[in-house]
Formats: sequence, structure tokens, C-alpha cells
Amino acid sequence: MKMCIGRVIENKRIIEDYYLLTLACEDIAGCIQEGQILHVQCGDEEQKDPLLRRPFSVYRFNRDKGQIQIMYLVKGKGTRVMATFKKGEHVSLIGPTGSHFEVAEGTKEDSLLIYGRGVGIAAIVSLAEKARRLERKTMVILSGKTNKKIISKDYLEAIGCQVIVVHDADGTSSVENIEKITREALEKYHVKGLYTCGSNRIGRLFKRICDEYNVKGYISVEEHMACGIGVCFGCICKTAQGHKRVCTDGPVFNIEDIEI
Repeated sequence: MKMCIGRVIENKRIIEDYYLLTLACEDIAGCIQEGQILHVQCGDEEQKDPLLRRPFSVYRFNRDKGQIQIMYLVKGKGTRVMATFKKGEHVSLIGPTGSHFEVAEGTKEDSLLIYGRGVGIAAIVSLAEKARRLERKTMVILSGKTNKKIISKDYLEAIGCQVIVVHDADGTSSVENIEKITREALEKYHVKGLYTCGSNRIGRLFKRICDEYNVKGYISVEEHMACGIGVCFGCICKTAQGHKRVCTDGPVFNIEDIEI
């Protein structure tokens, strides 16, 4: 974990209130791993308003270029400030913090199934990239309130993922339908790992299915954070090993360990 200064390369609106922030920061880009967290200072350096940094899972990173990307949804004071970041501006960062995703062991014939909902999709894109670099078959379920709120579909398809889009508007995002899709994938595609971010209800479903099928499962836990470095204990979650801090012990946990 380091405190670094990133330089804004691009900060563009993707769809509706979703933005993609690209930063140049070689120190963090050189060591960050899939699913880890970056803490962004949004407020003015002198006024410190808003005071607390905002945590984001890394969306993508490029070690060769020394760049990192954050996908964020504008919905509060901090992210409204972030939406005003201009090319060339400097941004204070702390990171990377926390645990990261592991690609479940297997052969090129074995698949991974990844689920992301809403802005939680941002946490699983770099994982899908890694899986494809390892030539693993990768199915990604993208969920949202409507079809217009689904992010990253085109990119994930472009890198070779099989993408299934579900949303609330037509009822396809129901737990029952996700269970149906997941069970069919487990039977047909030799799935060795289930991954989720952005929905506790799907986390509970995957926990049950992982136990039933004896496959590895991982969940990226979403939680409000204050200090972001494990001091304040404000982002506690329950696990089989006791209470853990999402900012440092997580955000990625083995799904069998987490209590959701």
C-alpha cells in the first residue's frame, strides 16, 4: 500500500451516470492485482471537503503503460467531485489495498463463471481479462436494473468472454433465473470457479451451489469504508474465522468463509 499521485489521462462519461477515470500512476499500476482497492481523494487539498477518500475496485490496469482505470457511478458528493476531474490534473491515491481474485486451478477446458451487478461489474472486468490471458473459458453474467445500465458488455465480448445480460426490467435478473443459468453452466462447461460482486442474494446462491458442486467460489464484498487502511474497523464483515475488515482482509473472500 502506497500514497501516490496519479495524473488524469481521461475522465469520460460512459452511460447515464457511469464514468471511466484513467490515471497515470506507475507505482500502483506496477503492483496492483485484480479486485484490489484504490482510495481516491476527492476533496480540495486545503479544505479537505469531502474529508474521506472514496474506495473503488480497480476496473482495469496496464503495467506497461503505468495506467489504472476506475469505473464509478456518480451518486454522492465525492463522485460528483470526481466527475469534474480534468485531463492533466493530479489526484492523491492510496493503494492498492486488500485481497485480490485468484483464478481457480484447471485446464484450458475448464471454465469460470463470473457475475457482476451494477457498478459491481467494475470489480470483475480485470479478473475476466486475466482468465482470458490464461486461455480459460469465461462466462460472464452482467446484471442491472435495465439493459441501458449494463456496462462493459462489448469489451468483455471482444476479449472472448461469453456474456449473458440480465436485468430487472424483464425479470431475467431473478435469483431463480441466475440459479438456472449457473446450474446449466456447471453441467455443460466444466466450471471450476464461481465469482460474484454486487449482490448479496447472488452471493448466498453461489455459496450454496459451490458447496453442492464442490467448486471454488469467491466474492468481492461491498461495504462503506472510512479510513481505508484497517485502522477504524468501520467496514467489518462476518466470516467463519470471525470479524474481518473489508478494506484490508477483503474485499475478496473465499465464498465458503463469508457469512452473507
